[in-house]
Amino acid sequence: MTFTRAFTRLEKTYQLMDGSGLTLFKHLLATKQLSMNLNKPIELTDCVSVYDIRINETDGGRDAISG
Repeated sequence: MTFTRAFTRLEKTYQLMDGSGLTLFKHLLATKQLSMNLNKPIELTDCVSVYDIRINETDGGRDAISG
């Protein structure tokens, strides 16, 4: 599944405004709830599986997984 398709599906499932999926993804990266190699350009037409995206679990505000 591509980023674009994943974001569109998320927006339709949760009845969000167009573009909200990408905004949410950026927020999760910025707040370190998700981590990935940001030195590699993100192509929205690439499959999500091409990128090593990790979910960072938090415990009392501290990252349980160090990236």
